[in-house]
Amino acid sequence: MTRFARFAAVDGSVHQAVLDGEELQVIRGDLFGSWEMTPTRYSLSSVKLLAPVVPVNILAIGLNYRAHANETNMPIPDHPVLFIKATSALCNPGDPIILPRTSEALYLLQRVRDEAHRTAIALHRKRRGKRATASVLDGIPGLGPAKAKSLLRHFGSVRSLRGATMEELREVAGIGPSLAGSVHAALHEDEASPPVDHQG
Repeated sequence: MTRFARFAAVDGSVHQAVLDGEELQVIRGDLFGSWEMTPTRYSLSSVKLLAPVVPVNILAIGLNYRAHANETNMPIPDHPVLFIKATSALCNPGDPIILPRTSEALYLLQRVRDEAHRTAIALHRKRRGKRATASVLDGIPGLGPAKAKSLLRHFGSVRSLRGATMEELREVAGIGPSLAGSVHAALHEDEASPPVDHQG
């Protein structure tokens, strides 16, 4: 199967060619009539591919296959649905698609972008909030979320809570001697204990 391409060379000249592996061999003549190969070759990586033709008008057929009709919940028409597209709708391979500022498509893309951004920020804040409320109090046996919250509310911060004595911990409602001991031990477990000499 012969594969044709239209491209712009580095010097700006536009050519039609036959694609041969990673090379384009320039052709001379009418692509839709009589044409012949020339000896001129370009590597595919050194050129800019263009749309295959430059149409005067673009005639399109809508609802032209069953799946498209089903997507749009439209019955398959008895006669083809034809419409004309502006030639400005034609893009070269790799070219950006530029939407007019008043385009509904541009508005939709902006809304999708904004919603994705809003969702990402909300998830980040939620995750950051969870990390902020997670503390050294998590996992202490007998200390549930309500009592942990009471301790933090009473002392204001984990730092102040670390500086509290056992007696000060017991002043908080719901914190008995045993739980005060567990909390105090958990808050000070990273402090090195002096070595014990068992040999006497």
